[in-house]
Amino acid sequence: MTDLSAPASGSKIPILFGCIVALLGANIYLYTQLDSVRGDFAEFKKNVQNELASVKESSSVSIQTARRNLNALRDELETARRQASMAAGQAKVEAQRHA
Repeated sequence: MTDLSAPASGSKIPILFGCIVALLGANIYLYTQLDSVRGDFAEFKKNVQNELASVKESSSVSIQTARRNLNALRDELETARRQASMAAGQAKVEAQRHA
């Protein structure tokens, strides 16, 4: 009986050693993959920050342009109101002359 159990335990050691080597290889592979992902993420983060800065700058320029246009429209509206008021006043004066 001891003869049957001895060969079985002798073959378990190389299998165990093979499993340990495979696990070590898997850990090395996963570490290199993780390092690659970290590098990709750092590049992605840098790109997002650059894009965000670009969007902020573009937004700032757009806001300034919109404010200038708004001020110009307000000025035009004020001018049109004054002209309309003056025209209404002139029409009233002329209506009173004819009446």
